[in-house]
Amino acid sequence: MINEGKKNGDMIANLIHGLDFESNEVSILLGDPTDPLEDLIPVSVDIMQSAHVNARNYYENKKKNIVKEKKTLDASKIALKQAEKTALKEIENVHTHTQIDL
Repeated sequence: MINEGKKNGDMIANLIHGLDFESNEVSILLGDPTDPLEDLIPVSVDIMQSAHVNARNYYENKKKNIVKEKKTLDASKIALKQAEKTALKEIENVHTHTQIDL
């Protein structure tokens, strides 16, 4: 039925990304209505919940993902600095051994 609607150019059918009947979820494509050039992103909507609950869940997950991404970036910066320090120490050790051997 959805594929038929997509073939017929139904705008609502074109926004449905997927269906999961086991978990009562519909994945729909959403974007900024004021910016038609912005890419649409798939958003899972629980059909057993209200729009308010679905929106709250979406924004809570989005906030958690932003915090996770920041922590990951911070950890990678720290790891990179540590790797640079280790590399510099290694270069210094090689340089020292080279001078001793000469």
